[in-house]
Amino acid sequence: MVGFHTAQTLLVRVFCSLILAFWGFSSYSQINYKGIWQGYITAPGSYNSGYTLHIKEYQGERISGTAYIYRNESPIQFDGVLDFIGTVNNDSSKITELTIVKERLPDQFRKICIKLMSLDFSHKDTSDYLTGVWDGSLIDQTPCLAGNVYLRRYNPANPKGIEPIPDEIVRDILADKSTAMGFLNTQLS
Repeated sequence: MVGFHTAQTLLVRVFCSLILAFWGFSSYSQINYKGIWQGYITAPGSYNSGYTLHIKEYQGERISGTAYIYRNESPIQFDGVLDFIGTVNNDSSKITELTIVKERLPDQFRKICIKLMSLDFSHKDTSDYLTGVWDGSLIDQTPCLAGNVYLRRYNPANPKGIEPIPDEIVRDILADKSTAMGFLNTQLS
């Protein structure tokens, strides 16, 4: 009888371990991308630009939202707003900016690149990160110099080590209540 009880206890422990392992795997594969991600992008021979992704919609493997690019330091100051769509696969994502919604540039010679990004999700020291690379082109298809992307999930309680999002962009994000992604007067699905 003691042997049966020991085997039964062992079986229960194995079963519980399998459930916990499956639950841990399932929760890991369900990363929540939705929200605000702040940081910067780089480009060779250029200045770093502040960059914020507002992922408004996350359904299945599809994400969509608004990207904000900005630089408020001399000698070059600019900002732009772009709509984007993307796909996620566990801890990696592909983001494609679709169109420039708004831009403010210092002169007619500078343009905002429409970017394609490959980003990886990571979690370190209680913070979530999206990091990777981008390339892209201008509206006229002129290639841009590719660079890197460094984003951290927005957490106003822990701004340490990351450039703050400009106040006007935070106001725009908070005022934006739309959830549907539109492009050229069409709803994307």
